[in-house]
Amino acid sequence: MNVLMQRELEGELASDLKERIIYYAMYGTVLIVLTWLLGPRVLDWFSIMGMNRFVSVMAIIVVSSTINEKLKNDSSNRQMSFLQTLPVPKSQLVHAKFLHMLLMWAMAFVWLSAVTSVNLLLNGSWTFELWTHVWGFTSASLFIQAMALLCYFSKGYRGVQAVFYLSALAWAAIFIPLGLTLKETGLSKGELWGTALIAAFIICGISWRIAVRKVNARGIPEENRDDFVTDEVY
Repeated sequence: MNVLMQRELEGELASDLKERIIYYAMYGTVLIVLTWLLGPRVLDWFSIMGMNRFVSVMAIIVVSSTINEKLKNDSSNRQMSFLQTLPVPKSQLVHAKFLHMLLMWAMAFVWLSAVTSVNLLLNGSWTFELWTHVWGFTSASLFIQAMALLCYFSKGYRGVQAVFYLSALAWAAIFIPLGLTLKETGLSKGELWGTALIAAFIICGISWRIAVRKVNARGIPEENRDDFVTDEVY
């Protein structure tokens, strides 16, 4: 299992942790400066929460593209077919992918929490209620990636991108209307986004278990090079 996790972490943490920390710190600093310059305290181009939403969407895209690229490379190089020949339980291949996804989610959560908090503090409006929007966006990221991995272990790489977009639409169709009708539902923002995050973890756990069962029963779907194109956008 340790070897599988090290393989998953190549390029994220295993080989260049220091460089990654510096990169994310600099990227976060640039975004913080932009949110301050473009926010209501200076140019007033964007609202405080508008900038936070923009940064949050960028975080989801980065996490999604990173995981998508891993799945694409593994499938195009038939890595999963090779790994199934190793003397390790097939379920560990699933565990490694889901654990890698959770690690990427945790990194995004910490980074997004820090950038959002600094933006709110710079504009003198930090409250726990406003900060909880981080729960909402990270719940969307967790839900989307769990669905993508379930598709990957059920059908192969084909269809993963379609599942990504459909999952994003499904999450938005459920929680955006709830967010717009908080007074009618009697929920606070913190309660709504907390519920969204808990629901995402539950769905992730269910998807993880289903994926393990499918792989134990039928193995990982056969990889087909025809599933790949060079101009994919994630």
